[in-house]
Amino acid sequence: MWQPKSMVPPPGLKVTLEAIHLSAPTAAVLWAWVGVVAWSDIRYRRIPNWFILIGMVAGIATAVMLGTFLSGLAGAAVAFALGIMPFALRALGAGDVKATMVVGLFVGPMGIIQIILATALLSGLFAWLWWAALRFWPADTPPSLPVGLPLALATIALTLH
Repeated sequence: MWQPKSMVPPPGLKVTLEAIHLSAPTAAVLWAWVGVVAWSDIRYRRIPNWFILIGMVAGIATAVMLGTFLSGLAGAAVAFALGIMPFALRALGAGDVKATMVVGLFVGPMGIIQIILATALLSGLFAWLWWAALRFWPADTPPSLPVGLPLALATIALTLH
């Protein structure tokens, strides 16, 4: 009969910003994809659905080939679950949420939590710099910050090893 080793509950979930290990070809595909997403988001302030489709196909194909399909699916689900509320509050665009889901396909649930945390921190830093710059150089258009660049930087930084 199975018995628990201890009745003391384990400590809470610990998420640290440690490297996420991907194989070289997988990392290269992911880096190229997030680079294109960042460029599009900066240049046009949108991430086209066909970029998302290419990323989804690449992520699913990679996950199937590596035998990590369920982990990739869980990563996309976590990204969706964490992104739907900011989207509903208009803090994130749909393309940002979908792009994060694609990254989740590659890195799995724990990896996407780390990347979302790092993206949020970088987005906060970018917002602070943007608003500081607006104080000296006012803009005629309402400010919007592309999340594609912080997502790309966080993804690349956390998958470099």
